[in-house]
Amino acid sequence: MKLKKDIELLEDTLKLHDKQVDEHFPTDENKVHAYAKAQYIDLFAMLQEVAKAYEFLAKFKKAPLKALDILVTNLNEHSEMVNEIMDETNYKTWTKLQDEHYTGVFYYDLHKTVEETIEEMKEV
Repeated sequence: MKLKKDIELLEDTLKLHDKQVDEHFPTDENKVHAYAKAQYIDLFAMLQEVAKAYEFLAKFKKAPLKALDILVTNLNEHSEMVNEIMDETNYKTWTKLQDEHYTGVFYYDLHKTVEETIEEMKEV
């Protein structure tokens, strides 16, 4: 597996994120939505740091460049989906229920995107 170290970095990042989510998940139902938004942003920021690490490591080896390409491509596809939904649904007028729904959709899709990215990297 050419991208073993790169996959491990991404897997460990996702595990760390999931562990943090589980440890700090709010017991108050009213705080879940804000928590989900914060965790979406946190996960995206963590993935940006992984991309920076791949970019740095690519100076020394070629494999991280491929990992970077896969990660960035998949994150861009996720971002395009988010932007498309926000534009089509006029996010500025979302009700609280719609905002909660789409936050869940976006967070789930980002998490799934990372899992699929890992699988894609394993195939390289």
